[in-house]
Amino acid sequence: MVVNVKIFKKDLALNQDKLIIIYKSYIRSVLEYAEGLPCKQADDLERIQRRACKTILGQQYNYYSDSIIQCNINKLSDRLDHCLTLAEGLGDYP
Repeated sequence: MVVNVKIFKKDLALNQDKLIIIYKSYIRSVLEYAEGLPCKQADDLERIQRRACKTILGQQYNYYSDSIIQCNINKLSDRLDHCLTLAEGLGDYP
């Protein structure tokens, strides 16, 4: 199913804050679940996040590195590294 995002945003009056919440709640969680994939597929997932940033920001989108700051999200690879660090720390406890 293909959704025309411009119509979707217009009809539901979704602003950037609401789109970020939708992305973080429904889309990013699926991407993170699949993050243990080979590098090529992980790059594809990062590209999906980049596309989501473009959709959320619209004409305000400039660069991916700026957009993740503006949307207050992290790169998927950075979040995975953070999770691995936390998991390693848990190994110290019985």
